[in-house]
Amino acid sequence: MALIGDDNIAWREHTARTTLKAIADIPKENLVYIDESGITKLIYRESGYAKRGEKIIGKISGKRFIGENFIAAQVGKKIIAPGCYRGSCDANTFNTWLRVLSNPSTQTRTSGGYG
Repeated sequence: MALIGDDNIAWREHTARTTLKAIADIPKENLVYIDESGITKLIYRESGYAKRGEKIIGKISGKRFIGENFIAAQVGKKIIAPGCYRGSCDANTFNTWLRVLSNPSTQTRTSGGYG
C-alpha cells in the first residue's frame, strides 16, 4: 500500500489511526481542542437569476474581504485563551496565540491582535 499524498484515502486513514493511537493514553482532562472561525459581513450576492420564489444557490468567494476571526481552546468544558483578530490565521498569528495559550496568566484574554 502506497502512502503518498494528502489526497490519498489510505494516507488519510493511516494518519487518523496514528493520531487516535497517539492520544489514546492522554487523560481527557489534559486534551486541548483548538478551533478558529471567521465572520465576514460583506459577502452577499448582488444579482442573480431564479424563478420567482426559488433560492439562488452559488459559491461566493470571501478572499477579497477582511473579516473578524476568532480562535480559542477548550479543555474539558472550559474555554481558554479566546482571541479575536482581523485577517487570516497564518503561522505567525497561530504561534503568537499559542504562546498566549501556554501562559496561564493570559488565558482570560478576550480580544487582541495576534497577527
